[in-house]
Amino acid sequence: MVRSAQKKFVIYSAVIVLLIITVIFIASCIIQERATNHSISISLHNAQKYFEDNDHDNPTPGSLFAQYTMSPNDKTPFINECVYDKHHFEGINLQSLINKIAKECETSTTGNVDNVYFSVKISADVYMVYAVDATPILEVYHSNIIKALIFLSILYVLLVLLLLWLSSIVFKPIVDNFQRQKQFVSDASHELKTPLSIINASVDVIASKDENNKWIDNVKAQTSRMNVLITDMLSLAKLDEGKITIHKENFNLSDVILECALPFEAMVYENGKTIEYMVSPDIKVNTDKNSVKMLVNILLDNAVKYADENGKIIVYLNKVKNKIIFSIYNTGSNVPDKDSARIFERFYRADPSRSRDSGGSGLGLAIAKNLANGNKWKIYAKSKQCESMTITVIF
Repeated sequence: MVRSAQKKFVIYSAVIVLLIITVIFIASCIIQERATNHSISISLHNAQKYFEDNDHDNPTPGSLFAQYTMSPNDKTPFINECVYDKHHFEGINLQSLINKIAKECETSTTGNVDNVYFSVKISADVYMVYAVDATPILEVYHSNIIKALIFLSILYVLLVLLLLWLSSIVFKPIVDNFQRQKQFVSDASHELKTPLSIINASVDVIASKDENNKWIDNVKAQTSRMNVLITDMLSLAKLDEGKITIHKENFNLSDVILECALPFEAMVYENGKTIEYMVSPDIKVNTDKNSVKMLVNILLDNAVKYADENGKIIVYLNKVKNKIIFSIYNTGSNVPDKDSARIFERFYRADPSRSRDSGGSGLGLAIAKNLANGNKWKIYAKSKQCESMTITVIF
């Protein structure tokens, strides 16, 4: 239980940290992109200003100026003049670049083609193109993004490792205390069995000499109740420690449920209640048979004890698609609707006086929950106060 809480703490914290780092990365990308666009805009503005104010023979690094007219026949650009920085535009296919720019100019006078950002001025039928090669600027941008991604990834891994270390420190006292509690329950339960057996034996001897003694009957009833409680405490301790071995096998679940229900029929009818079966035949399952029997017995015992006077119990089993659904319904429930899930808590009692009268230990449904978790079944309860209780298991 504590280990599960520790695992959830680490997972939730890691998800939160991941979200924060993702937001930081996105913000970093936005800032970098805006800075890059601003830098390109300045470079393009400076190149245009230079070509307009100076001789075109010595272009600034990465800049290009071209002047062309559109052919009236095929609407292709005819280059009249072109000056560019040969270092940045080495091996360039000038005609292909101008063709692409001319096509872009049909919808806009600014844009970019193959990392070449341009601005076009039109005077009569003459097109004047001012452009800069933004490849170096974009390389810096991409490099910064990759560096940020690597840095934040390493930071995330380190933070997760830190979370694991901190969680082990924070949860260690809780884990140790929980382990001591489980060990105490297990040891105390074992130790109590011996004196309880002696008390039972002694009471039986006294009862043989004095058969009609109500005090002896009270002692026997309470020792019997205490024996149930100790047995349930031992079962729960074993489940908590994972000492119950799960052995999967193929068997007929329908037959097992009906076999488990048979001994309860006498108790049902003696108490003026009724039991109905809605069990589909020949439903096969591959799971631990002993766990199934224990679970079915617990749920049937709970339903018989807590069904209202002259109430009804319904045992249901069916296969829906790939899911096997088993449920036990009983009329009458003292559990508030909002507390349906709490019935699996240890010693939870919606009506303490009634629970004592029924002889229950308050641990049966907690054992059922642990059995379901251990076998990876789903179990849940739905209460309608003063009406009914349904406990469902999905295999």
